Amino acid sequence: MDLGESFGSVFELWAENRKNNKSSKAHNTDCQRIKNYILPHWKSRPIKSITAADAITILKKVYQNTEETSHRICALLKDLWSFAKLWKKVDENEMAEINALRDIGRVNRKNFDAITEPKELALFLKTLDGYKGEVVKIALTLSAHCFLRSTELRYGRWSEVDFEEKRWNIPADRMKMKQPHVVPLSEFVILQLRELEKYRAGDGELMFPSRQSSSRPISDMILSTAIHRMGFEATQHGFRATFRTLGSEVLEFPNHLQEHQLAHAVKDPNGTAYNRTKHLPQRLAMMNAWSEYLECLREGV
Repeated sequence: MDLGESFGSVFELWAENRKNNKSSKAHNTDCQRIKNYILPHWKSRPIKSITAADAITILKKVYQNTEETSHRICALLKDLWSFAKLWKKVDENEMAEINALRDIGRVNRKNFDAITEPKELALFLKTLDGYKGEVVKIALTLSAHCFLRSTELRYGRWSEVDFEEKRWNIPADRMKMKQPHVVPLSEFVILQLRELEKYRAGDGELMFPSRQSSSRPISDMILSTAIHRMGFEATQHGFRATFRTLGSEVLEFPNHLQEHQLAHAVKDPNGTAYNRTKHLPQRLAMMNAWSEYLECLREGV
């Protein structure tokens, strides 16, 4: 029986054909997902020998780590098999009958806006590295490294940044808990802020002013749209869950340090509430370790 071409060769044809109909960022992200999760299993395997059951087995493993990505890859495989059938690389679209909800699992909506799997986070950081639009790129980079809420980030003012002390002092009126907050600045973040300074207009105070008015910040929609155009179903706010999940599961940061840095209401054994300056040396070390981890993911180390 002639099983025809390999999955890897058909994937290359599909990718080449598809790039003319998709934005380059989204297309590159989708192709990288296939390369990360599917090609290691099927690259040399004849595509005609691959069944829906084979795909479900892999997708269920992906689902365990990143639910949304498993559904995205499922949709990509359906499209790839449709292309393969059109060009007579397969006889039937084996993937057409897969029901993602039934056969893989339901996407937990509360986790839908966050990237919590290292491989997917690495893909995001690499894609962001090529983003055209330096100010938005830096805003999203700082979101990943500092995991601030949208208002805390977008309304940032240069007067709040103390480069000498390596701190970003955010006033209480921008914080959810209405308490001032300190962000210890990692060496990487300091470099990003220095780069951002190059785009500062005169003595403008806002770190991320809109193009329409220097007295207003960029909108939250701009950041969310940029993430979606890169091919990720995540939000700027989701980086808080990214840090909470991977900081605990991968880097094993102490819970109390994470909670302090997330500006959550933390009480010590004596019932004393959150103190913005508590554990600053340890929090700075944690922030440097987090930035180093993200950079290793981005560089593929």
